[in-house]
Amino acid sequence: MRAKSPGGCASPTLPVGVRRCCGCLSPLYFPDPELRTVASIDLVAGIVVAAIPVLHRVGPRAAVIALAMVNLPATFVVCFLLGTDTGMQMFYLIYGAGAVLIVGVESVGLLVTVTACALALIITLEMFAPKNGGLLSEAAMLGGFIGAVSAAMQRLADRDLRKWRANIGSRSTATSRGSPVASALRQLPS
Repeated sequence: MRAKSPGGCASPTLPVGVRRCCGCLSPLYFPDPELRTVASIDLVAGIVVAAIPVLHRVGPRAAVIALAMVNLPATFVVCFLLGTDTGMQMFYLIYGAGAVLIVGVESVGLLVTVTACALALIITLEMFAPKNGGLLSEAAMLGGFIGAVSAAMQRLADRDLRKWRANIGSRSTATSRGSPVASALRQLPS
């Protein structure tokens, strides 16, 4: 059985909106009022993140802007309350990579802005946030850290795997048409 994350959800691999919406069950898991604050932040952020796909009607950049304006501060506050030993600051790596996946590489200015904000928040958390906010036990902190790092690495690996598969597909069609390198190698004397 998997350990419950601070948001009350059992799986760190669920989409962010679903994970955050699972925070509505947190009062059942966390009778402590201080943890209900964390659960409330997750619930509100989850509702907003779940509505982000509707923003494609507004424009191609609206989703990234809304995602950054909701997730960056929500993650900062929750990580500040729980402590940096939870590893939640690793999610900022996902936000930078996710912005590229949503917008593409055409909007370099927006991508640099989201990534720079994420970097600034990581540095701020490491400098000013407590290692342990006192709301979770050491075992829960370790479990949260392992879950956060695992989820961040899995998201980054998924992104790289998709790129790799796309490159393999484009290479196979290029070699079937006859790439310049393949034709140059065929012309070399044996």
